[in-house]
Amino acid sequence: MAQISGQAGVNLTTELSTYLADNQGTLTSEQLASIVNQYLTGGDKLGASGGAIAQGIYKRFGEFDQITGKVEVVTTGLWSGDTGSLTSFFTSSTEVGQGSSNYYINVYDKNPSSDTSAAVQYAVAYGEILGSGSISLANSDTSTLASKATYAQYRSILLDNDDTKFTFFSSSAAGIHDSDDIYVINVARARYKEKMDAGNWSLKLSGSNGISTFIDDSGKKFSDSVGKSGRVFNVCSGSLNLGTENEATVNTLTASTGQG
Repeated sequence: MAQISGQAGVNLTTELSTYLADNQGTLTSEQLASIVNQYLTGGDKLGASGGAIAQGIYKRFGEFDQITGKVEVVTTGLWSGDTGSLTSFFTSSTEVGQGSSNYYINVYDKNPSSDTSAAVQYAVAYGEILGSGSISLANSDTSTLASKATYAQYRSILLDNDDTKFTFFSSSAAGIHDSDDIYVINVARARYKEKMDAGNWSLKLSGSNGISTFIDDSGKKFSDSVGKSGRVFNVCSGSLNLGTENEATVNTLTASTGQG
């Protein structure tokens, strides 16, 4: 607790009364702090929202220095430049020739061969529980069975210790499908801060069967399923219905094979 020492011939109460009389009975927090600080010594100075106190080595937070209950939520686009859509994709021919390409391929927003500002947006990887898709040890003694290593890596990151396979939704009687292989899209950590926004992303894949649009099945900001990595959602066929007042549409959780 600070001690207030009166100045010669001046009383704090008297000065406050005089100040109020001269200012039609109004007194701001900055004015009050300024008057009281004249009677405080050392580092026992009041802070006010209008400025900082220069006296003393250490300063105590005053009533007007504290801001409570202020929460600010910031949502920005996922890709470089805070853009919400990524429509152009490039890989690096240099990286493809390196050993890392056995495990994953980085995808850029610009052509890294001609644009030095190109930045990694995400990486694509394939994993298979026994190493299928990789050069076998029968064909090469130096094979690292990259697809097996990828499957094991993501299994250790995302699944519980007693869970040996990735499980997806299925329309079968069991309701689930244990998969020996996985495709992984790993968004670059620099592209987002706390987390991706569930229920607000979509992925378009183009192939011989046309364009397929995928979203998550959240429909909300939380999930009833919690895994080692946190909240878990299914990737499903659907649409966000952007530009309308309609909620996201989930078409189906299963492919034509009945698997997720």
